[in-house]
Amino acid sequence: LHREILEHDAVEQVRSADVLVVNPTHLAIALKYDADANEAPEVLARGQDGLAQRMIEAARQAGVPIFRDVPLAHALHELEVGEEIPERLYDAVAAVLQAAWSEREESER
Repeated sequence: LHREILEHDAVEQVRSADVLVVNPTHLAIALKYDADANEAPEVLARGQDGLAQRMIEAARQAGVPIFRDVPLAHALHELEVGEEIPERLYDAVAAVLQAAWSEREESER
């Protein structure tokens, strides 16, 4: 039951993410950046296998951009939920977030 609750929370967190980074089907990591609250983007949720698939579907339904980046997905998956992105990943995450924000802007026009 506890695992089911955690998995449900992970899927729900995806809906408020800025981007979902995937590898392409086995890992999914939801990221959010709130410059007012955090110094760096943070991991909202992470999942693998079946949970990753549910997170990808939730992102599609919510219009959250999905980016395939295998090395970045592996690096992000090692972080804990709620953890800010380490400095070594800043450039890669910044590029993904910029692309996600641009994609979202385009879809809102």
